[in-house]
Amino acid sequence: MEELLKQILFKLDHVDKRLERIEGRLDRLEQRMDGLEQRMDGLEQRMDGLEQRMDGLEQRMDGLEQRMDGLEQRMDGLEQRMASLEMRQDRLESELQEVKEAVFRLEDSQPKDIYALLENIDKRLEERDFEMHALNKRVFKIEAELERVNSRI
Repeated sequence: MEELLKQILFKLDHVDKRLERIEGRLDRLEQRMDGLEQRMDGLEQRMDGLEQRMDGLEQRMDGLEQRMDGLEQRMDGLEQRMASLEMRQDRLESELQEVKEAVFRLEDSQPKDIYALLENIDKRLEERDFEMHALNKRVFKIEAELERVNSRI
């Protein structure tokens, strides 16, 4: 029986040693787990910080998108105004061309009109010349007649 007890004691010692090794390993595992937990806490804090920064970036992006929308609306307004100005410029150029053509027509016909007016004036002056010449002859005859009558008296 003693022998059995020795074997049991031996096995118990062996089991004790194994349990001590297992406890040592468990202690090391617990330390590693504590380290991992600390690292996880650090990572969680960093993730929280990153999430906050991402939220800030998203807000900034929303603000930029709103500003871009405003700029696009302003650009659309400017494009419409530019199209209106281009149409007005085209219309003004067309009207200017019409005015130029009218001026050229007037310039072309003006010398002809002036020449026709001058010819008309010349004809009238000739008629008046003949009339004045005829009147002068009559006045001369009357004055000559008056002189003759006066010289007789």
